[in-house]
Amino acid sequence: PADAVVKPGDEVRLVGEVPESLADYDETWLRETTFVVRYVGRDAMVGLQPDLIEDYVIATVPAASVQPL
Repeated sequence: PADAVVKPGDEVRLVGEVPESLADYDETWLRETTFVVRYVGRDAMVGLQPDLIEDYVIATVPAASVQPL
């Protein structure tokens, strides 16, 4: 959406409570990792991928869970 706070390609960090979709990951790692937005849905959800692409992981989280860098 044109009015989205973040857009595909933006670098973000997780803020607030860890989303359920990322509950299996170490919280310290999640807080220190820079993520890249891969897609933004109309349902206020965003797809994130760790900037360190050692693993092909794309997680869907609420847009309110990320903060642009």
